[in-house]
Amino acid sequence: QSEYCVVCLTCFEDEEYLQQLPGCRHSFHSPCIDMRLYSHSDCPVCRTPVNQNRPWNR
Repeated sequence: QSEYCVVCLTCFEDEEYLQQLPGCRHSFHSPCIDMRLYSHSDCPVCRTPVNQNRPWNR
């Protein structure tokens, strides 16, 4: 698993709130992936489709 958010390219910190996508389980900063999913419906790492009607782990 990556140690940084591929959306903003910033390292994850221990106290930060992350989101993990279903299926591929890649993690991102919550605000970063929320913003990206407004315009794209796939994982920015592996392009696995994300069902936006299904809640993912927060």
